[in-house]
Amino acid sequence: MATLSVVACSIVSLQTFGETGHHSAHIHGVAELTLALEGTRLEIEFNSPALSVLGFEHKVSSSTQLEAVENARASLRDTASLFEFVGTSCALQSVTVDMSSVLDSKSDHDASGGEHKSHDSEKSHSDVNAHYDYKCADHEQLQSVRIGKTALPFDLQKINALWVLENAQGSTVLSTSNQVIQLN
Repeated sequence: MATLSVVACSIVSLQTFGETGHHSAHIHGVAELTLALEGTRLEIEFNSPALSVLGFEHKVSSSTQLEAVENARASLRDTASLFEFVGTSCALQSVTVDMSSVLDSKSDHDASGGEHKSHDSEKSHSDVNAHYDYKCADHEQLQSVRIGKTALPFDLQKINALWVLENAQGSTVLSTSNQVIQLN
């Protein structure tokens, strides 16, 4: 059921930020985060332009870019550095990181072992997405979620955040001076 909440949350997010002029489909340095809590299940979705996370948006064309993808994937899987829950403990159940927009199905490596295919002619606005599924001990006591330890991840300038609980919803813009989503 929480998946439906995240979908509804994403739709509301697009409508809310679109109506207020705070959101565009693809703004470098700006990410989106949706949080949905239903019962003990907490789902978090993170979406960002690939340029903001990787430093490029096209298909991987070098070993340096492939290394950037692997480093970003590791950072997105390091949930202890990304999220801090206040009021209760939440245990990670699963995490999925999707960087397929910059990776070929063959990992951009050709069979000759070492050369990467060039994609300079391809122009795209690629995104990086991550999905986190948590189980919270005393979900009614969850007061806030802090994003990033000392700064927003990947040196993002801001994150448009939207949250949905069983009995409330809200939105906030996270920045270097405000990294906390207050839930109550």
